[in-house]
Amino acid sequence: MIPSQKLIRRLVWFVAALLISSCASQPPLHPQTQLSSGALSELQASYDVQHYTLNLAIHPDRQAIDGDVSMEARALTSLSAIELDLDPRFAIVTAEINGAESPFESAAGKLTLSDVSIAAGQTFTTRIVYEGKPHVAENAPWEGGFVWSTTESGEHWIATAVQGRGCDLFWPCKDHISDKPDRGAEMRITVPEGLVAVMNGALISESSTAEARTFHWRTENPISSYHLAINIAPYEEYELGYSGTIEGNPTIPVVFYYVPGGDAKLKKVERLIKQDFLQQISFMEETLGPY
Repeated sequence: MIPSQKLIRRLVWFVAALLISSCASQPPLHPQTQLSSGALSELQASYDVQHYTLNLAIHPDRQAIDGDVSMEARALTSLSAIELDLDPRFAIVTAEINGAESPFESAAGKLTLSDVSIAAGQTFTTRIVYEGKPHVAENAPWEGGFVWSTTESGEHWIATAVQGRGCDLFWPCKDHISDKPDRGAEMRITVPEGLVAVMNGALISESSTAEARTFHWRTENPISSYHLAINIAPYEEYELGYSGTIEGNPTIPVVFYYVPGGDAKLKKVERLIKQDFLQQISFMEETLGPY
């Protein structure tokens, strides 16, 4: 049966309305922010990142974040300006170099701190305090950004998916795969009470107030900046020890965070870990050496 012209027109208008609604829901990404790595600018080629410190407060009800991010780096040549990558939709509250306020310009996906004199070989620290609503992923993980979702019980379930588009989707960084922070990163994520924030590395500490919880994570090894990924939900922990296949190997704690859903959900988690994950680690040990 051939659809009538009236029905076709209605379908066209419906699809157009959906597209308009989708485009109007958030500003489009700047082409520079969509790009991760690519050609390294002269300014960014002039320094080597040593360490990142991220302090992020996540506000699910507003789908917004408050950020306070520091970067430690070493100048490879003399510098009169320092260039970072950051989605220009964020409002910059303050910018500092070595603890002193710095003039800055946020435009075209770049955040440039100026009026500075740093000699080659000198280490320096930038600090950016900013706020705003991060870009929402259209089709995670391929078209990435923040993912604001809910669990089956209606609680907040949030994640970042930025491998394709880079760290600058939600924090100021040197968004280039050629420069991993030599000493890793420190990450403190603050979320509303009742939620758990999970990131890379080891959990160092947790602290709480009446309304919020802060989770302090740390990774000490070089890591691509886009790999610093946030996962937030009313997670529960499942932990066991892995002693390995090598005699005398120390027992390693293995901790999984999962969205609760009753005994059936927990049994599925246990089966996944014991029959899949631990077997993968054993295979890697037998093939490559102790984990």
